[in-house]
Amino acid sequence: MIHNSFSGEIPESLGRCRTLARVRLGFNRLSGEVPVGLWGLPHVYLLELVDNSFSGSIAKTIGGAGNLSLLTLSNNNFSGVIPEEIGRLENLLEFSGGNNKFNSSLPESIVNLSQLGILDLHNNNLSGELPKGIQSLKKLNELNLANNEIGGKIPEEIGSMSVLNFLDLSNNRFSGNVPLSLQNLRLNQLNLSYNSLSGEIPPLM
Repeated sequence: MIHNSFSGEIPESLGRCRTLARVRLGFNRLSGEVPVGLWGLPHVYLLELVDNSFSGSIAKTIGGAGNLSLLTLSNNNFSGVIPEEIGRLENLLEFSGGNNKFNSSLPESIVNLSQLGILDLHNNNLSGELPKGIQSLKKLNELNLANNEIGGKIPEEIGSMSVLNFLDLSNNRFSGNVPLSLQNLRLNQLNLSYNSLSGEIPPLM
């Protein structure tokens, strides 16, 4: 149902349709909260809700969406904490939720997403520090956390994420040195602007 002018809310009954494999509702005028059941449908591998006016938070039931590969929520009014249950989605390849109002820290469990290639949560209200063990995301190709309120030091371990080629941590509250290990990466784009970083720039960057 993408690229139409549908409005109103998602019917609650859709969250009980347990045989669904793809949900594509992007680029409409839909609003309201996503039914709790829809987040956790066991066979859905694509949940596309981009460019609407959805509100509310990601329900903890998302932990039951064991087949989910693509979760795209960008350009809505989603808010609240990203639940720890998202770390159960062992097949997740992409989590895009930029231009929303998610807050608090990234869930510690996000480092369990060993298949994740894209993590894009720019333009939210995320805070805290990057989770420990972020180097476990060995297939991460793109990390975009620009325009949040994330602080602390940039972990040295990011330099061991060998397939990472897009890193944008701009407009946050990172402090300390730029890790020397970042020069090990083959980045196509690196943006660390508008933070509180200090010290010397790694010589091979």
